[in-house]
Amino acid sequence: LTELPPRIGFLSSLKYLFGDANHLTSLPPSLYRLPHLIVLTLSSNHLADLPVQVGEMTQLRRLDLHLNPVEGSLPARVVKAAVEWNRGR
Repeated sequence: LTELPPRIGFLSSLKYLFGDANHLTSLPPSLYRLPHLIVLTLSSNHLADLPVQVGEMTQLRRLDLHLNPVEGSLPARVVKAAVEWNRGR
């Protein structure tokens, strides 16, 4: 899989999205508007950066980006959610 379809934003009840081990280089803006998404795993892709909109995903509790060439920093709210999720494991 090289891209997620923009229409993914219409899945308004989606809570878990597992997109690991693909060839994703970017994510559609509609993904960041999913109001109930709590788990987003995207390990082993080709994601180099994430837009600041990822910080607007208020329900997100787990974001897995390992084995991606992500550069820069993640929004503080996303980092806090990841730390809280890891504490609960």
